[in-house]
Amino acid sequence: MLCPEVWNLKTVSNSVTFKSGVYDAKNKNHVENVIGNHHFNQVVSLVLPNCSGSIPETVANLLKDSDFYRLDNFDLKVFLNREFIEGFVKKGKFTALSWDPRNDVGNCYAVTADGKLVLSIDKELYQSLGLEGQKSVGNSFKNSKYAKGCLKLARLPQLKDIYRCPFGSQN
Repeated sequence: MLCPEVWNLKTVSNSVTFKSGVYDAKNKNHVENVIGNHHFNQVVSLVLPNCSGSIPETVANLLKDSDFYRLDNFDLKVFLNREFIEGFVKKGKFTALSWDPRNDVGNCYAVTADGKLVLSIDKELYQSLGLEGQKSVGNSFKNSKYAKGCLKLARLPQLKDIYRCPFGSQN
């Protein structure tokens, strides 16, 4: 028998943002800035009307340089390894994103190309790690998510209990 409280749960609201406009060659960094400030986006769609079958060279070059890999059961603590930081993060444009279709309510992280770790975590994990930050704004579960942005990877080993962090595998 189902518990009566199950019927009282709020559904998670989804949002779709639609922006249209004309590409302005004077403001070349606009798209990069929008994408770069939304660390947990998983898909970017690009519509090129009136291309008549040929993709502009700048877009084609972006698509050529788009290798990515999906790793299952990858532990967040790997990012704390000094050798990993020196070998991958500091020597290139390493980017990572935890994938969860429910990233608006689950614990998730992103590593940005400039070597910052962005966490979006629940209150329990937030407190157990001893972090300083603020409650996430715009979350449908008010007061339940905390955002900690822009931790430099080189400083992360100072976090307490990071090896109990429930991202990736549960070893």
